[in-house]
Amino acid sequence: MNMNIRSTTYLRISGFSSWCNRSTTYLPTHHFHKFSICNTRVFRMIVNDIVNADTEKQHELAFGEHTGISSSFTRHVDEIKHNNPNVNLFVLSGENTPRLSELAWELLGRYIANNAHLSVMKLVNCNLTDENMLLLFQGLIRSDSIDTINFSSRWTAKEVTASSIVQSMSPFLQNSPQLSIITFANIGINSQGFESLVKALSGGPIEELVLCRCDITDISALNLSSVILPHLKKITLNRNSIGRKGIVELSNILQQEETSLTKLHLHTTDIDDEDIEILANSLKRNTTLTNLCLTGNKITDIGYRTILKLLNDVSSIENTYNSNHTLLDLFLSNGASWDNNDTPTMKKINRHIDSAIKMNRQYNDVQTGKAKVIQTQLNSANKMELAKVQGITYSYYSLFFEVDKHSELFRMATVLLLFDCLEL
Repeated sequence: MNMNIRSTTYLRISGFSSWCNRSTTYLPTHHFHKFSICNTRVFRMIVNDIVNADTEKQHELAFGEHTGISSSFTRHVDEIKHNNPNVNLFVLSGENTPRLSELAWELLGRYIANNAHLSVMKLVNCNLTDENMLLLFQGLIRSDSIDTINFSSRWTAKEVTASSIVQSMSPFLQNSPQLSIITFANIGINSQGFESLVKALSGGPIEELVLCRCDITDISALNLSSVILPHLKKITLNRNSIGRKGIVELSNILQQEETSLTKLHLHTTDIDDEDIEILANSLKRNTTLTNLCLTGNKITDIGYRTILKLLNDVSSIENTYNSNHTLLDLFLSNGASWDNNDTPTMKKINRHIDSAIKMNRQYNDVQTGKAKVIQTQLNSANKMELAKVQGITYSYYSLFFEVDKHSELFRMATVLLLFDCLEL
């Protein structure tokens, strides 16, 4: 069957994205007069020739001088388009966003998806619209090199709705084999968007989830049975008011045997001493979390004591030996160094916390337990001070009773101490 097409019309062709890199192509029909629909091979060759000839025209229309787009950004786009091996970062700022047409957004998505070297994409103060997000991420679906995406804005205004942000990204998030880090900063995706986000990431390779000042108050989606994040190593929820419920959800994750979480940042998240108690209980047997940030919260000396007891519980030799030896970095101060709200008592407790952290860094798990026993249970001055700080009754009789009860542990600890002296 033959089809005659006037030279003054355009033919709309859909469904050839696998070989002409477009879901919909508009072709000027003056390039041909007759062709056989049945002859697919010839038809594809014709379309490819036309699309290739039309690509530069589309690029000029989207990024030419007439658009007002800065020359530096145009050069940046050209590098990505031509797959420059020396360029692995794409940055789009608010300066050029208003000048990008729908065609430009569509081409950007396509260029990034076709680039084999681009690994990081940052969108800064872009004032994105629902339409722009959709056009960009429709093209990104085929990308297999992007491993990091960063959205940030200095404004708290909602440039796009919470649901549409994740809805536009979902197909990309669900089909990105390399995506390991995603960051939202000052973007109000809220609790609804958070749930949609973790559902879209479920089963994927995501390792770091960073959400700062995103109006999130409910993070229960992390513990949904349908959400599986086996590679998640870092969660940052700074300046989101997650409160008690959020701490309970995170504690449940930390107590799971299969957890891979190593970093947890909760700066200014409206947590208090009781929340610290819940968190500390979940870390007593945790052996993965090495980095914990709790700055800027409503923590008093009570919370500080709870943390100290987690790291070096001097109530008994056994508790000292079985304290948490995994945490290597702990940030607890209530303010910056020049505006610290810690009381003298909190600063005193913090020095003991720092000492315990240093021992965690210095030895492996078993050796750390022995070292803590030597430096606290065998040192009467340290034991007395730590007991007072932790609210524990101390006497020499109790020390001798503990020595007799754990004589084998003390023998091992003494051997370790001798080896340490020989090494010195």
